[in-house]
Amino acid sequence: MEYDTKAFNVKVGQKVKITFENAHPIPQPHNIVFGKPGMKDKIMMSAMQMAAAPDGMAKGYIPEGTDVLFHTKLIQPTQKEVLEFDAPAEPGLYPYLCTFPGHGMLMNGIMTVE
Repeated sequence: MEYDTKAFNVKVGQKVKITFENAHPIPQPHNIVFGKPGMKDKIMMSAMQMAAAPDGMAKGYIPEGTDVLFHTKLIQPTQKEVLEFDAPAEPGLYPYLCTFPGHGMLMNGIMTVE
C-alpha cells in the first residue's frame, strides 16, 4: 500500500494533473488527499475518527475543514480518477495521503511547491 510517487515538485500556481488509478491487488478503496503544509498527521487522525462515524464511508473519509486542499473520491480497485488543480500560491511542502482509515501511515508523500 504505497503510491507510485512519494514526492514531486511543482511551481507556484502551476496547473497540476494527476491520474490516480487504484491498481492494488487487494480489493480496497483508496483516495489521494492533498493538505496544507504540516497537516498530514492532523488530516490522518481526523480520517481515523471518521471510521467510527456512521457517515464516514459516505464522506469518503475526507475530513471537513480548511486543512484539506484537493482530493479524489474513494477509488475502487481497477478504477481511476483524474484530479486537476492549480498548485498553491505559497511555496512549501504539501502532504498527500490516502485517508481510508489506517492507509495514510504508508500511503503518503510530499508535493513541493517552489
